[in-house]
Amino acid sequence: MRYASILGLLILWSCQEVIHVDLNSAAPLTVIEGRVEEGRSCTVFITKTTDFFNPQLPVGVQGATVVLSDDAGHSESLSPFASGIYQSVGMVGVSGRTYTLTVVTEGKQFTASSKLTEPVQLDSVYFLPQNPLNLARGYIAYSRFTDPSVTGNYYYFTLSNDTTRIDARRYITFSDRLNNGEAITFRTGGHRFQPGETVIVRMYSIDKGVYDYLNTLERTVSTGGGGAQQASPGNPVSNFTSGALGYFGAYSYTERTAVVP
Repeated sequence: MRYASILGLLILWSCQEVIHVDLNSAAPLTVIEGRVEEGRSCTVFITKTTDFFNPQLPVGVQGATVVLSDDAGHSESLSPFASGIYQSVGMVGVSGRTYTLTVVTEGKQFTASSKLTEPVQLDSVYFLPQNPLNLARGYIAYSRFTDPSVTGNYYYFTLSNDTTRIDARRYITFSDRLNNGEAITFRTGGHRFQPGETVIVRMYSIDKGVYDYLNTLERTVSTGGGGAQQASPGNPVSNFTSGALGYFGAYSYTERTAVVP
């Protein structure tokens, strides 16, 4: 079966990635992808997987009960917005709080939690030539920031040009496991930019559950869905209970805009 990651839709990207999960015919599974950002409402997209041998666009699940709660005692039932899309009206993300998303559909309950961590300042973005001996090959973006002294910080980077996501098939993540509390210089993807391009780099602070999901999603996508000589990639690691695919994530972010010299 396979399912389509709606991560791009939720972040207002223009690309939708189809991920091949396995090559066996199987009963549809529930896919839940939701996010809540600092100062913004929560959006949740619920679909079903489609069979590998009968591919079709995912259909939104309607009639689900979707509840967002936090560790400060707040709770809200999300309202249907479109087919399979649910949004909060009153609750918005607040740094430092842990959010729990509960979804009930077809008699099954799925739950996931995520902490909205404090944003880490993205200090600067600069560019270096991909090949100093051949500048026509373009320039690579690098991000600079200082990791907090507390251990267990995780990051997710996106690059865009005005409103267009760059390298939308990539999920660029970083963990401070080997660099805790240090000043970090991070090669931010492999896209080759040309002089004069304006680039917006956004650095999300995420928790480990979201990091694990995005990190395994990147590995899944990079395999290209496997091949005749490759084992089929497994599902990305979900933070939902009861066998749902997808993830629920709480995010904060900072961003920088830079022009390629």
